[in-house]
Amino acid sequence: MASLSFAESKRKFHPQTCFVSFHLIQFHSTNTNSNSTESSTQKHIKILQKYLRSVHYHRFISTSTIISMSSVENVITPSLIIPQRKSHFTQWFTGLESALSADLSLSLASHNLSTETLRIKLTRYPKLLLRFARTSSLHQNHAKAFLLRSEFVEDWSTLTTPLLSKLQPRALCALIYVWARLDTVPSESFCDQWLLQINQKRSFSVLPPSELSAILWSFTKLRRLNVDTNILNDWTQSFLESHREFNPKSLAMSIWGFAVLQVRPSREFFKAWADEFHRQSEFFDNESLCNSIWSISVLDAKPTRQFLDLWMNQLIQNDAELNPQQVSIALWGLAKLKTKPSADFMNYWNSRFIQCRRMDVSDVSLSLWALAELQISANEEVSRAMVRFIGTSSEELETVTQSDFVRLFRSISRGCTRFPKRLMISWCAYFESNHIQSVKLTEWCDVLWSFTRMDYTPSDSTIREFCLQFESRSVTRRKVQQKLSVNRLVRALSSLASMDYVPSGEFLMRWFVLIEKH
Repeated sequence: MASLSFAESKRKFHPQTCFVSFHLIQFHSTNTNSNSTESSTQKHIKILQKYLRSVHYHRFISTSTIISMSSVENVITPSLIIPQRKSHFTQWFTGLESALSADLSLSLASHNLSTETLRIKLTRYPKLLLRFARTSSLHQNHAKAFLLRSEFVEDWSTLTTPLLSKLQPRALCALIYVWARLDTVPSESFCDQWLLQINQKRSFSVLPPSELSAILWSFTKLRRLNVDTNILNDWTQSFLESHREFNPKSLAMSIWGFAVLQVRPSREFFKAWADEFHRQSEFFDNESLCNSIWSISVLDAKPTRQFLDLWMNQLIQNDAELNPQQVSIALWGLAKLKTKPSADFMNYWNSRFIQCRRMDVSDVSLSLWALAELQISANEEVSRAMVRFIGTSSEELETVTQSDFVRLFRSISRGCTRFPKRLMISWCAYFESNHIQSVKLTEWCDVLWSFTRMDYTPSDSTIREFCLQFESRSVTRRKVQQKLSVNRLVRALSSLASMDYVPSGEFLMRWFVLIEKH
């Protein structure tokens, strides 16, 4: 009778309430006579389906779905069949949202779920979305769009947050890792509660090395977590206790995580990490080697020459192809550490650079900067490859962004690698015609200096525009003043002098004021 009265008053109930009620009905049915249970359960299912049909859930939750709930654990299993047709995506996502609300509502109502079952239930839906996103690029785009426009993440966060206190550290870390893989951040309240629980339980030591490195990687993707020093110290302590169990990929991911978070780990961490690198260097692949040198450079870890020689030799011995980003990072890392590469390494690097079929201008500028910093001139083949990557025609230069142009000019102006004069002038002319008006003031100084180094003279209107920006009130802002270093200011005035341009008295007054402030 209670169920019938519930069905009759369906307009007063949310579908989640309906599913919780069914959970209670089914739990009661498992403790009654088996003969009467089947007919009673079927009767209640029909009542519930009639209600669900009235709120447009009938297309997504069938009788078989409801019956699939375990009488003990009360698990609702959404469709695990990933749709292949675009026309089926919306229906699949809607069914996922429906199952989420029903399943987690049951979890809130139940007090006898085991920790492991709860972990499985909470990670089921993000993992299912991850499987969907990894099916193809089309699936990935639709998954991102769904997460942005729907309330799925907010609903999951709201329903999951009260259950976090029941989870162990390993399960808490698993939740965060899945969302990091989806490149999606749960709600702020969820993040706050997660941090509270992980701080209280303080136990990364239960995680195997692969999961330890994965959780640090997750921190880099989910910046809303605002991971504090205490958590990172606990993580480091767990690493020191188990670092001999880390494989090369986990080692590389660990130091990379600190570099991305811009947190310098302890001296003990660096020592333990370097010891493991010496012990396992022959098993590092190119990706792990390049990520490691980038991270060490960003963290300014000051490795020994022995370490760097071992790193260079291992990259050479791997004798595998490098992608364009890895090519630029390999040399950039050594330049950042002020380490002159060996002749064998430069021969290897040159060959890998030439083998690249295409490279972003940002990676070309990194390589140019590294060559200039190391005082090495690019050979003829590398120079030709760079020209090919940058482009010479207007159609090719259209793909180069303003920021990439600025980085490229800065690198060329350092002077170790020269390109044909006609090409540099064409690059400068294209930049002046299409990008110069939107350049920031601090970039103006670098661009003008680069123009003079590449024997290019911009138009009078371009120079006047720079002087007007310099004379404007925006120069008085503190951030702008900090970026306008003495070196930049001197170069700006020197550039104007080399172009035979006489600045106004107001320009010179502001220039002297800024110089005095340094």
